[in-house]
Amino acid sequence: MSRPPGSHVITWTRATYLCAMAFAAGVAYFLIRMPYQISDDLEHMLIAQSQSAWDILVTRYATVESMRPAMWLTQNAVFELAPGGRYFATFKAVHVAELTATFLLFVRLLRVRTAVDFIALPLALVVLVGMHTFSVTIREGYPVNHFLTVLLCCMVVANLADLRPHWSHDVAAVLTCAYALFTIETGIIVWVCLVTAHAARWRGISAKGVIAATAIVLAYLVVRFAVLDVGTRTLGVTSSGYGFSVRNTGELAALFGAAPWKFYIYNVISAALTVLFSEPRAGVFQFTQFVLRGDVPAWSLVNVVVSTMATVLIAVNLIPRLRRWRQWTFERDDVLLVMFVAVLGANSAISYPYLKEVVMSPAGMFYAIALYIAVRDLLDRMRPQTSAAALWVAVPLFVLSTGWSLRAVTLAQTLRSSAFVNRNDWAAAEERQDEVRPQWRQRHRDAERLVRQLRDEVVHTPVPQPYTTPRWTRTWVDPY
Repeated sequence: MSRPPGSHVITWTRATYLCAMAFAAGVAYFLIRMPYQISDDLEHMLIAQSQSAWDILVTRYATVESMRPAMWLTQNAVFELAPGGRYFATFKAVHVAELTATFLLFVRLLRVRTAVDFIALPLALVVLVGMHTFSVTIREGYPVNHFLTVLLCCMVVANLADLRPHWSHDVAAVLTCAYALFTIETGIIVWVCLVTAHAARWRGISAKGVIAATAIVLAYLVVRFAVLDVGTRTLGVTSSGYGFSVRNTGELAALFGAAPWKFYIYNVISAALTVLFSEPRAGVFQFTQFVLRGDVPAWSLVNVVVSTMATVLIAVNLIPRLRRWRQWTFERDDVLLVMFVAVLGANSAISYPYLKEVVMSPAGMFYAIALYIAVRDLLDRMRPQTSAAALWVAVPLFVLSTGWSLRAVTLAQTLRSSAFVNRNDWAAAEERQDEVRPQWRQRHRDAERLVRQLRDEVVHTPVPQPYTTPRWTRTWVDPY
């Protein structure tokens, strides 16, 4: 495909970043107005208030089934840096900064250079925003959104690999992998991105950098499983979706106690399917259940139809490339598609203990990249075609774009709903103090002052009221 003159390339590149900033600003608007959850965040805030960074590192480098020292240290650092005790505002600023950086690095990978590239760009962004895995990620609790941190780290490593070789890229990539890995378990996907990009001959990160990052991963696994014996979640630890409902730990033990590997296989397959087809959702075959009942909500039908259309389009674009891949020959787009396949596989594999949609957010992000490549290639092939032939492509693309745009609205609506619920929970925090004050006093110094300060900050935050929600959203917007 011929490239336009340099001035045109700069124009389209600038337009691309402006488009990404507009999307990020739209999401950030609703995000800023959503108070954090008291259930997930209060304990973390109290820990940051009552313990120094060193105490946190010593006491919380590992807990049952998790080893997340970077997560705790980051939360503590942001808490300490909050000017004038404006904790929520500071944490929200970090959240918005991560969100914006993720969007900008996402579109940089797409390398928009022509009008055709730019036409395909908005669909990639609405797929990213409309993906249910991303929606859950943005709503995720804890003061610092560590699942969003993993997405950002994936984008950082992928973009570093796409640059010209330099020793500084190795240092940045290794540090990014280590930070993501010690923030949350899904951080290992960042290492998968690094290794896959290098294997597909992106040389922005050298072999020495890949080896160093791999050594850190191996050391992490040895410390976690052999030295500290932290382990991971197993069957019967938490409830999880299976079949047509969420099963509690007792039900899962009764079903799979003798052969837990069957449940693990179910989770791995379901994790991949939820990205590719939006079914099942969190392990529950929701759409199938609606069909069997004979009452399919419009939003559920939209989710499955547009996901299936997008997956078919990706497959049609990807399959002809397999012959070139078998010869270990990769064009730039091939590398991104290989990364999508690798991340989808690895992301699904680490979901084996139980299926949580937010865990699959890296795969959902690369899914949007894969669809962008497929749509852009399709549009480019259609340019010399007749109007009648183009119409056959325009109609499904219109359906695809409209459906994913509706799904993108879901994020705004769920953030609005969460804002109302979360503020009400904080407003009632004073009433709950009689129940939990003894525990707060026992575990954290000066807890009541912090709780009162956080509560005052939240209750003065204006949030959307439920009665202002348009009625049509009940039919067309995914409530989950």
